[in-house]
Amino acid sequence: MTRNGGRNDEILAAHLAAGLTVQEAAEAARLSPRTVGRKLQEPAFRRRLQEIRAEIADRVCGQLVNAATEAARVLQELLSASSDNIRLSAAKEILSAASRARSDGEFEQRIRELEEAAQTTRSAPSTSTKGDSK
Repeated sequence: MTRNGGRNDEILAAHLAAGLTVQEAAEAARLSPRTVGRKLQEPAFRRRLQEIRAEIADRVCGQLVNAATEAARVLQELLSASSDNIRLSAAKEILSAASRARSDGEFEQRIRELEEAAQTTRSAPSTSTKGDSK
């Protein structure tokens, strides 16, 4: 990407993807802010930046799934608490989370079905002719 063999680009992209400002990322990559501005105009650099952001998001998502598993275990344990209020709160939260998860799953399924229908429509040969317009 750069005349420095791409190393500065990778450093720059990693810092930008992690949320540093242009100024901070420029300093970390030992580049000028103007150079960073030019890099941000390059399609290849922007694609790489998006790839790194997607990798970060995937890692964060994995961590959240692990935390959610632990949170669900804690809620399940709270169902056996001696306090009625704690048991009731845990039960309400579990039921609420289960309902949201079900709704989310149904919503995702509907989106997949619409996307598949749209793809089928796009790939189907057109049956209209020039004389058919109204």
